[in-house]
Amino acid sequence: MEVLHAAVATAREQKRPAVKIAPNYLVPIVRDLMNPPAAPAQSYGKPAPPIQVRKPQGMDPKGTDESYDEYDARIRAAEAARRGGPNP
Repeated sequence: MEVLHAAVATAREQKRPAVKIAPNYLVPIVRDLMNPPAAPAQSYGKPAPPIQVRKPQGMDPKGTDESYDEYDARIRAAEAARRGGPNP
């Protein structure tokens, strides 16, 4: 009976007080009260591999002889060509 009272109290929190609570609505609540879900186990094994970051093609500097201004102009021109319009 204690479990049923707790299930009804939980259902009342989820629904408005004047709404009827169907027995089928209480089934999963009672199931969770009788068998609470297990906490996920922490794994202390190998760390997850790092996320691979992919750059769009043409974003890397062309070499040590390319200045930042040249690099910026090249990227802006490539973006403008991709969008089909002038530089913003």
